[in-house]
Amino acid sequence: MKKILKERQIEFLFHFTRAENLVNIFKYGLLPRSALSANKLDSYFNDDFRYDNYLAPK
Repeated sequence: MKKILKERQIEFLFHFTRAENLVNIFKYGLLPRSALSANKLDSYFNDDFRYDNYLAPK
């Protein structure tokens, strides 16, 4: 990831999430939905209403 960010001259990367997710993010890091589901971790999603019709994989 660092290589791609450097190649594209991206200095900052932001991740938006609900405050309820912070405890698990601090404990486990950022995980894909499949890992959240497989590990039965409580999580809250921001994209219930996606107007671009793209829902990140669960």
